[in-house]
Amino acid sequence: MDSFLDIVARGVGRFLRALGIKPKVSYWTKYHELYLKGEFDLVNKKHFLEEYFVESVGYFPNIDNPTTFNEKIQWYKLYYNDLLIAKCIDKVTFKDYVTEVLGSEYVVPSLGVYANADEINFDELPNQFVIKANFGSSAKEIIIVNDKSKLDMAKTRKTISSWEKPWWRSAWGGYEFVQPRILIEEYIEQTKGQVYDYKFLCFNGDPKFVIAHIDRFTRRTVDIYDLDWKKMDITYNDPPNSKEEIEQPQNFSRMIEISKQISKRFPLVRVDFYEAGGRLYIGELTFYPDGGMSRYYPEEWDRKFGEMLVLPEKMP
Repeated sequence: MDSFLDIVARGVGRFLRALGIKPKVSYWTKYHELYLKGEFDLVNKKHFLEEYFVESVGYFPNIDNPTTFNEKIQWYKLYYNDLLIAKCIDKVTFKDYVTEVLGSEYVVPSLGVYANADEINFDELPNQFVIKANFGSSAKEIIIVNDKSKLDMAKTRKTISSWEKPWWRSAWGGYEFVQPRILIEEYIEQTKGQVYDYKFLCFNGDPKFVIAHIDRFTRRTVDIYDLDWKKMDITYNDPPNSKEEIEQPQNFSRMIEISKQISKRFPLVRVDFYEAGGRLYIGELTFYPDGGMSRYYPEEWDRKFGEMLVLPEKMP
């Protein structure tokens, strides 16, 4: 149990961060040291998420009795340790789950899986391919190779070797059980200037909204649509809305059907699609959208999304 001084110190730290004043000793440093000592237990993970949450979202979360969407995602991270989620977070093994439910035509074929960069034999790879960290959640852990002849292989190996699963991800449920590996996939050509992907937000097996990304790697815009393809007046975090409404995707009804099939096993999952060459691919399954650290505008959507998510029993 925390001492009175520990509780007061955390409270003061949260208050200062809410005012934009950062203490000299970062809470990241404190919890990293606990992690290195093997003391990053459930209690400390919760405290870390509280600190991170206040800094990111701007209010103190009630993780044990959550009501908002952001709060419920923190609960989901801490208290629902489903090994199937860990399998589906892994960009290598999630393909097995998708193949089992739908068939292999909805996943991008893998060219190789490696324990480290030194295992990769670039001579055996085609001219175009994509390299990913199996635990990655951002563009920083992706390398798109359009022309192997122009690839600096030594530099690429160095970049791949720098990819490490963040220590703090052990506070994010299923990530704790993902063994870091390197995945190389086939390169899938996509049409420039059009919607890059469609992310279906599914609550307890029921898709409710579509988050549409345009120009993901350049001037990204993000729009949220309902399942009648009506654009919602919602923004979150930094990306702006697009200036015009996007045309409903050709395979929209099929995306809804697939999202239901994929998500029925989980309390919360975002099914991320993209289209290429007239085909649908599931790029990944996202269980903690934006880490549950989003600022929604209008703010009421944090609560509205939270009302849609019915949390299960704890799964320690």
